This record gives sequence, C-alpha cells and structure tokens, in this order.
Amino acid sequence: MYNCRCYAEKSLATEEIKKGPQTRVSGTYGIPFRSSCSKTPPPHRPQKINDLMIARKYLIPLRKEFLEIKNRGKFINSQSFSVIVAKNNFAYPRFAIIVGKKNFKLSVTRHKIKRQIADAITSLKIPNGDYIFIAKKEILDAARMTLRNEINNLVFN
Repeated sequence: MYNCRCYAEKSLATEEIKKGPQTRVSGTYGIPFRSSCSKTPPPHRPQKINDLMIARKYLIPLRKEFLEIKNRGKFINSQSFSVIVAKNNFAYPRFAIIVGKKNFKLSVTRHKIKRQIADAITSLKIPNGDYIFIAKKEILDAARMTLRNEINNLVFN
C-alpha cells in the first residue's frame, strides 16, 4: 500500500474537470491514497528484515546455556565492548549481544548498537564457538570499521 503520484495526478485532473479548480483532495500532502497501486516499494526500504540481524540458528537461545557459557568462558576486554568466548559442540558459531539499559537509556540506541555489532559479526568469518558481546559506553563513538577490527583482533588472537 503506497501513495502513487501518477494516480494522484490523474484523479486531480478528472476532479478539476468535474468540480472546477478549487478541488480539495484528502490524503497525505494532498495525494489520495490507493491501496491497489501496482508500484513496488521504494528502493531505500529493506526487502527482508532478517538481513539486518543474525539468524536465529546462530543465537544462544536459553538463559541456562548463557550462564554456562559465562561461567566456563574466557573473558576478553576491548575499548568498545567485552567478549566472553567458550568452545561449543556445534558446526557453527553462536552469538549473544548484550546492551544494557544502565548504559544506554533509549531503546533506539540499544537496537542501533545491536545492529552494528551484528553487522560486524556477519561480515567476518568467525570460527566455531560461543560468543557473548557486552557493549560499553565507548561503542557509541566507534566507527563500523573500528568495531570490525576490534572483533577481528579479539576473536582471532
């Protein structure tokens, strides 16, 4: 369901002919709304929401598993975040991203940070294991390439 300019122009022309030049049109910014528009969505909208985050298969699902990883894992610090790394028995790596309310009050900011870390993770070929990323306040100032480099250094060293 999208606003269609070509439809709006056609309908305005026909209404002006019928009623005269002072026709009022309801809708957003004077454009009538048509639900059966054949146009595709604008290119800036993502086609799949799943492309923005990590697939469910690669997430650590249960709190019980999460606590086990936290207890048996190796804790590594960097400037922007901390990582807990543990070995797993799967053929693929699993991840958890923690962004606390204490450090980041707005949910918009928390989701932005999660997306940035997820983007950095998916762009790298990370070896098998369980990884828990805990964001710090300094992550707001970091660029995407800096995050990728930090993750690369922490995971592969």
